[in-house]
Amino acid sequence: MRDASDIGTKRKRDFYDLQHEISGVENGPMKRFLNATDERTPEGRRKKREQERIMQRLADLLPDPVYAHLHHQLGNRLSRAQVKADTALETFQRQLVEIDQAIADIED
Repeated sequence: MRDASDIGTKRKRDFYDLQHEISGVENGPMKRFLNATDERTPEGRRKKREQERIMQRLADLLPDPVYAHLHHQLGNRLSRAQVKADTALETFQRQLVEIDQAIADIED
């Protein structure tokens, strides 16, 4: 059974590890509290700035009729490709079920 000093020591270590993760300081242990997209980490802040930059660039380009047309065309192509990919996956899933059933029938 743990005593109070063990629990206090673990809490202190957890607190210091969290502070190191927030500040971006490497302290040895793997990250346990924050993931890379958390805005409290340097990596998370960098990713947020990059995403904001991309969104601003898109907002700047969309008023251009040529770019807007190409953007719309690309969106349509991606949607059609997604539908085809989903259809193929459904077909493969059905075929897999049929193959599993055929194998089960052979084994019986």
